[in-house]
Amino acid sequence: MRRYWFNRLLLSYLPAFFLLILSLILIFFLFINEQNKKQAIFTNEMMSRQTIQSIDNALKSIDDLIIQNLYTNLQMKQVFDQHRERDPFEYYQVITALRSIKSTNPLINSIYLFRKHDQMVLSENTMVPLEQFGDEDFISLNMADAENDGWTNIRSFKEFPNDSNPVNVVSLLRKAPLPAGDQGLVVINVDARTVQQYIEKLINRDLNFIQLYDGNGRLFYDTAMQFQDVENFRETIGKELSRMKSPYTNWEFRSGIRDGALYNFVSFISYVWIFALGLVLLAGFGYIIFITRQNYKPVMTILNRLQTYSLKKNSALDSLGEKDEFNYIEKSFERLIEDTNHYQEKVEENKLIRRQYFFQELMNGGGSISFEGWQKDIAELGLKDKEAMKVAIVEIDKFHSFAGRYTINDQKVLKYVISYVIMEISNSNGVKVWSEWITSHQLGVLIQQHAQQSIEQTSDILNQARQWVQENLQFTITIGIGETVYEAAGLSQCYDEAVEALLYKATIGRNKVIEGISLPAVRERILFNFPEILSVIIRSFCTGEAWEEMLEELFSEIESRYFTKDEIANHLHYMLFQFDRDIRELPQEIHQHWQANIWSRLNATIQSFDVLDEAKYDIVHILREASQHIAYLRENRSAHRLIQNMKSYIETEYHNPDLSLMHLSEAFSLSPYYLSKLFKEEFGEKFVDFLARIRIDTAKRLLMETQSSIQDIARKVGYINVITFNRIFKKMEGSTPGSYRKKASS
Repeated sequence: MRRYWFNRLLLSYLPAFFLLILSLILIFFLFINEQNKKQAIFTNEMMSRQTIQSIDNALKSIDDLIIQNLYTNLQMKQVFDQHRERDPFEYYQVITALRSIKSTNPLINSIYLFRKHDQMVLSENTMVPLEQFGDEDFISLNMADAENDGWTNIRSFKEFPNDSNPVNVVSLLRKAPLPAGDQGLVVINVDARTVQQYIEKLINRDLNFIQLYDGNGRLFYDTAMQFQDVENFRETIGKELSRMKSPYTNWEFRSGIRDGALYNFVSFISYVWIFALGLVLLAGFGYIIFITRQNYKPVMTILNRLQTYSLKKNSALDSLGEKDEFNYIEKSFERLIEDTNHYQEKVEENKLIRRQYFFQELMNGGGSISFEGWQKDIAELGLKDKEAMKVAIVEIDKFHSFAGRYTINDQKVLKYVISYVIMEISNSNGVKVWSEWITSHQLGVLIQQHAQQSIEQTSDILNQARQWVQENLQFTITIGIGETVYEAAGLSQCYDEAVEALLYKATIGRNKVIEGISLPAVRERILFNFPEILSVIIRSFCTGEAWEEMLEELFSEIESRYFTKDEIANHLHYMLFQFDRDIRELPQEIHQHWQANIWSRLNATIQSFDVLDEAKYDIVHILREASQHIAYLRENRSAHRLIQNMKSYIETEYHNPDLSLMHLSEAFSLSPYYLSKLFKEEFGEKFVDFLARIRIDTAKRLLMETQSSIQDIARKVGYINVITFNRIFKKMEGSTPGSYRKKASS
């Protein structure tokens, strides 16, 4: 048995040893091969850049030469002057200048000038009309294109129409006179073969290959073509390593290494290296045998003890159902590890439950927590008694959406991430924290700063955590913070303050850090005439007048009062109740549409909103849709235009003391009963209330904008008796006209 297990250990080492040696050899040669590849690519790129630069410089020299002559050669400039008469000698001078330019640069194949106004072409060999010139199509095409300038792609050129052997050239095109005239052209042709021969001098044909393509992707040159016609394309045998495009000519250069030149992987191993490798293998094999014997000694000791023990306790070994000592050891250790892990899980689970219970009790007042228990638990957490402490509550925003988006396991992971981030940021700032999830969407955090002067860092630390969640996770958190306490007894109050701070999330907004101490010292709870303002909004809504701006102002007023979410919900439910009550007075089809399509959506919005801004947006959107539909229903009713005419009449004649339902019925030839019924169905209020509202609104404006007496104002708005005016004004506004004017002026 001993020899058996020794051989097993030995054989377990040898494959790893040989695999390691072979891997090192392979890595070594792969490294050498990779270095050769990188060097070949670098060399090839340098060759390509040098070739591009040389060709660009050669072509730029031609361009510079032409530009210089067009600026300095007076006769050449005057060729394009259509108002100047020329003698033959001037043409001779120009032809001489063209021949001089051609002889100056060996790359130039031909050069000619084209004059637009008389359609004449002047070259170093002839002067003919355009229709008799072999390059007529090229000139016509480029004169029509005002943007075309510079070097062209490869093309065929013949000077005379009857030339049977056109030349493949690239042409430099310049409009004359410079810089971008429209009186003619200067065309310089460079033979493609000359460019190819020029490239041939720059590269090593045995090692590298290069392919040149013009701007249209047409093959210009290939080292394997032996200067054959560029139309006869074939792939070059070799590996392409780089592609570069000239910024000057827009030609593309593709280059690489020929097969068999440098990219064939050739390895050479000398006998010295083979001998050295053999020595390394022998030495490694000997070391493995030695280390196997050393490592096997403890196993032999265990086996000897087990064999001795098995002679005395054979029945115990048999109970495991194994005769193999190693299997017996393995199963014994498995049992021990399993029992230990199970015990450890129980301990950790009980510890976690106990900590959560302790945290909950601490936040709820700690009635069942003894002083000794508090001292022991905070010591385990690294906290200290009598130090400055704060309680914060981290709440996951839009938790319903969060729960619907992630599985239970994903939620656990994300919750752990939140608590871990808070702990890491706090520890990095020297702050100790203790956090526990107190509800499914709220994390309670106990924060302790040992240095009193740094306790105000708490909001900054939590704000860093909030920003981290916002930037790295697909949801946000809002954090409420209580005030600082110095004893465990005050933690429950601090916790309540953090809970209260979160109640204002609906007003302040999500993704914020809200400190109880930062909220207004006196949070007004006055309803700021909420029912009266709401009544005006609903009345305007029902009558088809402007209401959205007033509703926006109402929401802004609610937001400025720092109401809690429950208080905001109460206001919104009251608003929905008032809307529903007043719309019941409108025609049946409007009320039915309200009940079927509007009321349930508004109620769902109020039930599910998280912050006030969201509720405001949804409510305004739904009411706008309802208002548009109500207007549509009214416009399709036969009496709608009549009612609108009556409304306009009342708004114009409201100051008439005799204006009444009877007066209106006589003006429109309708019975008072029918008119009253139409008015109630259209606007949801009685005629007298509608008239009183118009008069009182006008009176309010006059009270604020003029110094007229109350009696004069009453007369202007249609009330002969000032007592009646005062009574109606107080009924609608809650104060007398005099009190209203004083309040408005103050």
